[in-house]
Amino acid sequence: MASSDPNFRLQFLAADHGEPVLEDRPIAASDADDAAREAAFSGWPDSARVCRIADLEGNEVASVSRFARC
Repeated sequence: MASSDPNFRLQFLAADHGEPVLEDRPIAASDADDAAREAAFSGWPDSARVCRIADLEGNEVASVSRFARC
């Protein structure tokens, strides 16, 4: 079950990890895998190609490519 307080951030990027963040969205997830599932199935900005999943300290814990969404 997901926690109720945001503990991860979805950071949508236009291309690569060096690109500026298009949208930064806090989410509550039980772990990094749960956050990645949330990223894969959430509404993405049209120009986003990658979603970086970060913990609240800003450390990347996972990433999801738009093209990997099935």
